[in-house]
Amino acid sequence: MGKKVRVWDGKSGALLHSLEGHKGITRAAAFSPDGKLLAAGGDDGFARVWELGSGKLILAWVGHAGMISSLAFSPDGKHLAVASGASDGNTTQGEVKLWDFAANRTGRSFKTGEGFHPSLAFSPDSKTLAAAMGSLQLWDVATGKLTKTIKPEGREVLCVAYSGDGKTLAGGGGHWINQGGGTIQISEAWLWDADTGKLRRSFTNLNTWLRSIALSADGTRLATGCTGPIQRKGALSWVPSELKLWDTATGKELWHLHGAPGDLWSVAFAPDGRTLVSTDPDSVRLTDAATGKITKVLAQTVVGNPGN
Repeated sequence: MGKKVRVWDGKSGALLHSLEGHKGITRAAAFSPDGKLLAAGGDDGFARVWELGSGKLILAWVGHAGMISSLAFSPDGKHLAVASGASDGNTTQGEVKLWDFAANRTGRSFKTGEGFHPSLAFSPDSKTLAAAMGSLQLWDVATGKLTKTIKPEGREVLCVAYSGDGKTLAGGGGHWINQGGGTIQISEAWLWDADTGKLRRSFTNLNTWLRSIALSADGTRLATGCTGPIQRKGALSWVPSELKLWDTATGKELWHLHGAPGDLWSVAFAPDGRTLVSTDPDSVRLTDAATGKITKVLAQTVVGNPGN
């Protein structure tokens, strides 16, 4: 995302709003459960909330630790969770704050630890907030108590999602290796029992730099967004974004889709589970979840895909 937050009609592809106000890059956005509000945040440390019907800015919330990395509305619509991280050049201190809509003020805060910018997801009953930031931390929203920590051995959890029934937690991340004078992330994804924290399944047939995951509401499919394997066309070579869809019961890859050079930054299921929305450096795309075929391109930048 850039400094503007754009909202499209998913059926027609028409641009409905181009919302301004952020300074620096916008890193995260989230719709309220009723679809009436849109929240976004990024480099300037402000969480902004707009009323979608009018495009009016109704909240500009400052006081976060630093760059905002993730936002999530609670399913009951009572809270907006905002994750941020302040860096001193060596370490990043993560923090999560809740906005209380009923009281119209800042609510509870959670100190999530050092090392990563947190990624957030609420449980469907709004009682638990999951924060992925190396470990996966589960917080009781009402009391502010840390109820569970999940940490795969030798791995880091960087993104998180709940199934619609709240019984399954999905996480994505991996580990780092030295390569070519630098480091790269070897990506993995996991499914856990949300109550016990027991690992149900691991997904290791992923490429590098996993940035996002999404779990279908019924918990039967997991989407992962990474960079893919190197592609070549004549004298050109590039590393494309890669969207994969998995069957969670069998661990089988259902399909994969390559995009523009770079990372696949975000992915989400539509509420009916039939469509995946994804963003890479080139575009915002709608993909048929059953077939893996692109059905609509909502935004196209000048980056371009050498493979096109």
